[in-house]
Amino acid sequence: MKVCDYKPLYGFFDYDYPRATEGIYINGSIIPFEELFDDNPELELNFLQIDFLNLADNSAFRYYLGELQTIGEVIEVVRNCFDEYRAGGGSPFFWLHSVLNDIELNYDSYPAIYRGAMQTNLSEWLAFYEQSVMPETTSRQGNNIPVPQPDTTSEIISRILEPLRGAFITSNHIDKIINSMVEYLEGTTPPCIENESYDRSSILISNMEFYTPFKQLHHETALTMPMIAKVLHYYIRPNNGSQNGMKETAIIQNMKRKYSKVI
Repeated sequence: MKVCDYKPLYGFFDYDYPRATEGIYINGSIIPFEELFDDNPELELNFLQIDFLNLADNSAFRYYLGELQTIGEVIEVVRNCFDEYRAGGGSPFFWLHSVLNDIELNYDSYPAIYRGAMQTNLSEWLAFYEQSVMPETTSRQGNNIPVPQPDTTSEIISRILEPLRGAFITSNHIDKIINSMVEYLEGTTPPCIENESYDRSSILISNMEFYTPFKQLHHETALTMPMIAKVLHYYIRPNNGSQNGMKETAIIQNMKRKYSKVI
């Protein structure tokens, strides 16, 4: 992924706070965040660098919320982040699911005084956007009112799994997985399953980093965990040096696990 294609969830890289990270280590030097986004739009980011950016942005966001005094201030900041992400072309569904998931997995990092209010508001916004992309009535369409269109199957799957591009030795290996998931979701049996064709590669990252996007894929699409596991069985080996393929039962178990994330 290029820097220009990276969309931060919160946009808090320029917020100065204790223990704040000032930049990112790339090609042997530390590049300040401001220079990264302003002067290096074509620079390629690998998976670990994207994960680092997400972590820095998320940490600053949480710290900033902790400095606020009222629930109203917190909700205003959260709404501004949401609106900025959408204005930049980001999917509202991805943002809302990501932030809700972060609160659920890292609830102790969000003070209880506003954690519930955040979850309530985010859930209400999500319900609104889910309703807004449902097929509209003929009368509304007849009034020429623009109807928001949901992301396509391919767009949803690509968006969720794109951060895993650096999870394998070759960056295009994730494309094979994405294409198979798209075919499966659209009702076609992927060639890997149809012809028992194995093209396995070792996972280079932790289970938490690798399986969390697939758990999200299960929540945001009609792909069941067995369907996801069936595809991954043909494409991955565990990150323990083994050349054996991952069993479908083990893949499902890994997707069901609740991974704690300490920041």
